[in-house]
Amino acid sequence: MTTRKELEALTPYLDGMRAATTADELEAALQKDDFWTAQPYNGRGRKLIDKIMIEEGRRLRDEHSKGHLIPRVSTRNTLTVDGKTYKVGRGGNSTGVRYCWTYAQFWAIDTMVAAGLSRKAAHMLWENFDRYPHRAIRALDRFLAGGLRDPELNVLIKHQHSGGGSPIRYSIAENDADDRSRASRPCPCGGTLFDWGCGNSYGFEFVNWHCIVCPDVFTEYMTQTQLYALRSRAADRKAA
Repeated sequence: MTTRKELEALTPYLDGMRAATTADELEAALQKDDFWTAQPYNGRGRKLIDKIMIEEGRRLRDEHSKGHLIPRVSTRNTLTVDGKTYKVGRGGNSTGVRYCWTYAQFWAIDTMVAAGLSRKAAHMLWENFDRYPHRAIRALDRFLAGGLRDPELNVLIKHQHSGGGSPIRYSIAENDADDRSRASRPCPCGGTLFDWGCGNSYGFEFVNWHCIVCPDVFTEYMTQTQLYALRSRAADRKAA
């Protein structure tokens, strides 16, 4: 339990957040002396800090020239982006609520992209708009400054090895005998690249390709449909 004396000691810290004129200043005030992270997660002090952080983030969002691109939600479950609104359903139960907000996310991201944001930036704004509105502003500013561009699809992006690296210990014969059967493609070195895992990054699927001849590792971004097709072809080849 945070005591009254401890709460009074928060005043200068909270005043620092209230004095912020930019999202970067608010983030610096929040991180000052690691005071925020030192608070008990469910303590009164942490809750008060979070409350002021959100209030000040929303203030800065409302003052920002492009703040209308950042999602916001009213107490009536109405989501607003770029002057457009979307009524988020109540859901009825926890599963229904998740579905409702999943569709709301799709709508919000598509609306931000239609307004000129990259899909990557739109995802970052969505991730932060409610809990950390000032961080949504920081992401928006990065995009406006030329950052957070969408990755180029279907291009092998080579990773630089800081420690050398080595080829994977795998072979075409092993892949043919493997029940899971990895997708493969030619490597620029003349060897063979194998699908060595995939993931999702801000709305884009990617595959990490590893070579069996050279130490090179590549990432290839693609759409979800392309990823499914890639792995389906590998499974179909194994089944045949």
